[in-house]
Amino acid sequence: LGHSRKEPRPTIHSAAVRCPGTSPPGGDRRLSPPSLSPPAARPRRIDLLPRPTMSRALSRRSVPPFLKLRSTVCDDGYWMGRLDHKDWLAPNEMLKIFANIRDPSLITSVLKKACSRRDYKPSEALYSLMIDKLACARRFSDVEELLGRARTEKFRFSDEFFYRLIKMYGNVADHPQKAIDTLYAMPKYNCWPSTKTFNYVLHMLVCKRQYEVVHEVYSSAPKLGVTLDTCCFNILVKGLCQFGKFDEAVSLLHEMPKQGCMPNVTTYSTLMHFLCQHGQVDKAFDLCERMQQQDIAADTVVYNILISGLCREGRVSEAFNLFKSMTSEGCFPNSGTYQVLLDGLISSRKFEEAKNLVSIMSAEGVRPSFQSYKLLIDGLCSVDCLDDAHLVLKQMVDQGFVPRMGTWTKLLTSMCYALVEPVEQCQLEFLLVALQLRSCHVRSSPLIICGVSCCLGFQANNAKKQAMRSLFVILHPGSITGWDLSASGKESCEEAAA
Repeated sequence: LGHSRKEPRPTIHSAAVRCPGTSPPGGDRRLSPPSLSPPAARPRRIDLLPRPTMSRALSRRSVPPFLKLRSTVCDDGYWMGRLDHKDWLAPNEMLKIFANIRDPSLITSVLKKACSRRDYKPSEALYSLMIDKLACARRFSDVEELLGRARTEKFRFSDEFFYRLIKMYGNVADHPQKAIDTLYAMPKYNCWPSTKTFNYVLHMLVCKRQYEVVHEVYSSAPKLGVTLDTCCFNILVKGLCQFGKFDEAVSLLHEMPKQGCMPNVTTYSTLMHFLCQHGQVDKAFDLCERMQQQDIAADTVVYNILISGLCREGRVSEAFNLFKSMTSEGCFPNSGTYQVLLDGLISSRKFEEAKNLVSIMSAEGVRPSFQSYKLLIDGLCSVDCLDDAHLVLKQMVDQGFVPRMGTWTKLLTSMCYALVEPVEQCQLEFLLVALQLRSCHVRSSPLIICGVSCCLGFQANNAKKQAMRSLFVILHPGSITGWDLSASGKESCEEAAA
């Protein structure tokens, strides 16, 4: 009597813990209610399998749009307020703050505020970021202020930093004198310019045609501790050639070995290009022989320069022979080689050789220019090679070019001259006007042209008729009606006029 009565635990049959979707051994899928003791108490559910939980995307609360906007796009005051944080700010966090400042005029004030913290000192990455943002806003006076601050604090920059700074002055600011001053001021930052930075300043001055300053900068190389290389002399050779001082440029070939450098193929190709431009192709070939005597192999650029010079003087046969000898020298032509030779053949009216060269170019996967196709078709039409012109026209379309109205006019005019005796000027002008009716329906232009041809008495053999029919098919794809109706003459004209 004195013991407390314990309630018996509910007994759970195996049917209650069976996984859903499984059947009992007897095969009956119906579950009998478990026998519980006492009957009034319901058994506690035991799940052997975990309940399906809600996905993270559905369980996550939706963020209002204005909160998303605030989290991604913040004003400058928000980012400046991050500097008031009392905890330590990592360098990457500081870079993020400056990268998100929109107003460039706040860069210097934000830098002062950042430097007032005892846990941070500006880095080269931060200076590069600030200068890039100020240069994009063309606030070059602020850039000078930053550099003055860095010099006062005796901050050390790398050569890559000054290389980018000089490029900014030369390209963005268009202030070459500032670039030169920066080059001279590099030792004050305990940084000596590399050959790459020095050559960039020389190249910038040559491109801006400030040839008088080039020699001054070149003479300062020993003072700056720069070791000259072949690229430096190539820049000087290019500048002297552009300035018209070819003899001084050639004298640098003797100066280079004294500086521990040897001329390369770029040095000689620059001199050859100057000679060919001034009609001294034979001297260019002499220079090429001198180059080969020094065991310097000619590359594709050298052959392109020589071929272009020969074609410019009308010596196309020699240019074509030089083109054939390229492969035997172990040098393969590129698209520029083909294009230069093709233009030379067309200008010298050697249309048969030009047509063969176009076929070679197509086989090699090189695509001629649109102007070359146009000039070649005009030249073939002028010598009555209409079949060849038609073949070149097909190649032109296969290469993806769309012939213009002048090309079609030239072809059709040449065909009309080849089909009949010379026609009167007024009749030819009427035909050309019909060709220029591009605003009419696509089927009306062939009707007018063919009808006029029959009315004027154009007679031709079957081969020439087939050639004109093929031309009309290309001119108006799917519009054969105009050609088929042309046999009736007057009927075609009446239908065209209607």
